[in-house]
Amino acid sequence: MAGHALILLPEEAGQVLPPYFFSRIAGLPLLYRLIYSCWRSGVNRVSIMAPREARADLESHLDRIYTRKGGAVQLISDWQDLWNHTQGDQGDGPMLVLVADLLPLPTFMAEFAHFPVPAGSLALAVTGPPGSGEVCAFRERHPAYLATRQDRLITSLGFYAPPGNCCAMGLVAFSKAAWEDWRLWQGRQSGTDSGTSPETWLYPYLAEQAREKKIVAVESPPLGVSLVSGSQDLRQVGFRLITATAGSPWGEGYFEGSLNRELARKILWRISEWPVTPNYITASNYLLGLAAIAGFLNGTYWGCLAGALFLPLIMVLDCLDGLLARVIFRETWEGVLLDLYSDRVQDVLILCGISIGQYRATGRPLFLALLLPLILGYAWCWRETNPIRGKSREKVEDLLRTRSRKKQPPGERVLTEAASRDFFYLILLFALFNHLDWFILATGIGTGLFALVLLWLRRRGQD
Repeated sequence: MAGHALILLPEEAGQVLPPYFFSRIAGLPLLYRLIYSCWRSGVNRVSIMAPREARADLESHLDRIYTRKGGAVQLISDWQDLWNHTQGDQGDGPMLVLVADLLPLPTFMAEFAHFPVPAGSLALAVTGPPGSGEVCAFRERHPAYLATRQDRLITSLGFYAPPGNCCAMGLVAFSKAAWEDWRLWQGRQSGTDSGTSPETWLYPYLAEQAREKKIVAVESPPLGVSLVSGSQDLRQVGFRLITATAGSPWGEGYFEGSLNRELARKILWRISEWPVTPNYITASNYLLGLAAIAGFLNGTYWGCLAGALFLPLIMVLDCLDGLLARVIFRETWEGVLLDLYSDRVQDVLILCGISIGQYRATGRPLFLALLLPLILGYAWCWRETNPIRGKSREKVEDLLRTRSRKKQPPGERVLTEAASRDFFYLILLFALFNHLDWFILATGIGTGLFALVLLWLRRRGQD
């Protein structure tokens, strides 16, 4: 995988830095988002090539970036400055070059950073085929070129290409040998005028390498790489980013992965520029949970209905805090553990609240007797379906970074559904018809039976 990333600042006429470079996209400035994307992809070293007169402004922002855990960032003035800093580097792996007005989705960034670039070759992100008016149409200051492909190799780059070809974006991965070749090639061009903007050196070199069939195309999904050419693009790109943000990597119930997550995305789109953190949303989730439990403990029809009406909000907030954490790169190991285990504790307390409330409403000791099988059965079911059980911290963090999730077989899908929070909607349905006593009785028996089935499946798998 790539060990070092270089961010090239596009030149804006009459301006040292692009005016949109520190504008917020879905809650984070573009510069921050690019650096965090590199770090989250496992690329720990990031260099930013910018004019010397921009150093003071950039350093003030980098001080804020350093407050987060991640990799290292350094400012580079020109290509020769970069050669001086990287000369003799042998252990960093391939070099990643990213033009700053391109914003890859974090999932594609991780895939590209881990792409196995063949020795002596380059990898170039492509999307396509381009249509009329597509953002990948070449513009003089931006290295998005129309490319001709044969299988996985790019054979030519230009301003025009026959229909059916692809658009090559300014996201390049150099193998070690190709990076050294690029340094030598640029040295040979030192007497030519390739423009003042650092990225304008890329096109002629990439075009030459394409003719020699040394560039491998890495296919980007639709809108996997967005162009930010001005402030008019910020909202649209932010909307794409939020829409494409993945859900839970270890599976969700039907309503969790559809209705709840879609509502969470719409809310996030509205509040993404507010000073809201995932912790605020999580705290609100817990407060609503306590309010729901209080309603169920009341035992009356209206108390139970009020508690049940809080449950869909709890589910949406449960999706929202995770989405926000992923969008602004606030995911932490502690947050993963808190999200997983606190939700399960909240679920058990809600079930216990319903059982105690039904005892208060009916006076039947059966509902108190259900507390023990409810707690033990749910705890055992969670133990068996815990998605991080037996996984190392490194493996879980890699899963969070890449968001890769295999398609679940039917049997495993059933377990995911059974372990999800979709049962909250059943609670709401039974509360509407004033039959939570039926629900909690069936849950108390069913949870114990499901735990026995999981135990049998586990022992069968061990035999």
